[in-house]
Amino acid sequence: MQAQSGFRTNNATGTALAVLLLMAGIVMSLVLLPAPGTVDVPTFLYWGDETRRDGLVAGFAAMVGRFGQGPFASEYPPLGVAILDLDSTIAAALGAAPLIVFKLSLLAFALASAAAIAATTRRLGVATIFYGVTLLGTFGLGYTDVMTVPLLIVSLAATRAGWPVLAVGLLGVDGLIKWQVLLLLPFLLIHVLRIDGPARLIEALASRLFWRIVACGVVIAALATAWFGLATWMSLLNGLRHPFLSGNALNVPWIATFVIRLLQDASFGVGDEIHYLIRSPQEMLPFRAVFFGMFLLVLATAARAEKTYANLLFFMVLGVLTYGTWNTAVHENHWFVAVVPALLLAHETRSPAGTAIAALVAVMLNINLFVFYGLTGTQIMPRNVGIDLSLVLSALFALAWLALFACAARLPRTEGRPGGSAP
Repeated sequence: MQAQSGFRTNNATGTALAVLLLMAGIVMSLVLLPAPGTVDVPTFLYWGDETRRDGLVAGFAAMVGRFGQGPFASEYPPLGVAILDLDSTIAAALGAAPLIVFKLSLLAFALASAAAIAATTRRLGVATIFYGVTLLGTFGLGYTDVMTVPLLIVSLAATRAGWPVLAVGLLGVDGLIKWQVLLLLPFLLIHVLRIDGPARLIEALASRLFWRIVACGVVIAALATAWFGLATWMSLLNGLRHPFLSGNALNVPWIATFVIRLLQDASFGVGDEIHYLIRSPQEMLPFRAVFFGMFLLVLATAARAEKTYANLLFFMVLGVLTYGTWNTAVHENHWFVAVVPALLLAHETRSPAGTAIAALVAVMLNINLFVFYGLTGTQIMPRNVGIDLSLVLSALFALAWLALFACAARLPRTEGRPGGSAP
């Protein structure tokens, strides 16, 4: 009997299907343009209106200075606010609804991101997957994370091409759009400086490459300070001192939020839905200490691993998930930062493990968004069925992190091995 051959199709068919899916995604983006989004969206629109009215620099300084004193305070970096200012200016000039112009700017960044991914991978299908994975958060809920993607793609492309200073510099500029992107920076530095232990770290600190990177960072910081003043760094400080144990993030501090409420709030029962908990910096210190310990452990594991591009992408994903799983003040959209390196990892390795990691990140991001904010910014149904199911999801997310860390611990090390293997 003749053996049946596997399913085959040509590249043209795959490209055509990817084009159709991308077009469907764009249409869905247009359908979701009027969606109100989360409670963050009115804040974004207010910031844009304030900077347009008072001037970008003055408006930015005012909103940063309000932190802890009233509504509409900002922890967003200056370039992110500058984009919102541009959106507001365009809306005023056209007499258009600010929400629609804001969403159209997100559409422009999403299309630019998809184009950058397609150009980098030479696979339209990867760009289409990215668009689908980020559709809910970008257009249904109105998060601005997609604004960071084009520069991130170019930074990673520069890394792969062997241009380390450009790669680090672009990532630093990208952090001035959203601070969370800087979670990727330590892993990029370990990779480009070839750090594999304390001895190599000391050598790297004396290398010309390290000081070229430092000079690039100083220039970026100096330009940001010259333009926006000390408010640039005050916004970073604001981002680091959010008082939430967990900002609607399915993670270990969310489980701790449940336990604390159960023990300290007589009106809270096992079957009640959990809501975020504000704690003092002193009370959150133990949780932050655990996170920093975990993050340093991941950095040490990354340093010992072979310095391949695939391993860099893998540890970027693991670093973001370590932040999302263990840190305080994490918000539901912060997993977005892991999406691009996860998809590029799947493309780079063409392996079941790489594909599974990309799927895991996509699922974690969208479940976290949907559970709390539905499709357009409002929770669709109660989470409690005798117990809040977000607890179960948080535990599953923690187990997913543990599985990825176990994968990292098994990666080949650098000793005597010039090459590298992918996870």
